[in-house]
Amino acid sequence: MSRILGLDVSTKTIGIAIFENNGEKGKLQLLTHITPKVKPKPSNNTELLIKKAQIFETEFLEKYSDIEIDKVIIEEPLLRSNNVNTVGTLLRFNGMICKSVYEVLN
Repeated sequence: MSRILGLDVSTKTIGIAIFENNGEKGKLQLLTHITPKVKPKPSNNTELLIKKAQIFETEFLEKYSDIEIDKVIIEEPLLRSNNVNTVGTLLRFNGMICKSVYEVLN
């Protein structure tokens, strides 16, 4: 049986859904989230994001790497914020999570 992994990535919490992939009919198998906590907090924001991505890898991806996930859908970050720094941070973290998913799940 193959599965679809859906991710809703924000810098604070990553929403996770796994669906059974049966064509037109599927079944939700898991609906959860991970809120990576980095302690002590690095002074550098990029390092903080890298460590959060590593926590996501170990707390979720590596635990589920043996189930057959054949498709991954990652929601694109909201780009309509007035704060350019927020948009840049969301895009950077989304890219890190995409890379982690690719490397762990192939």
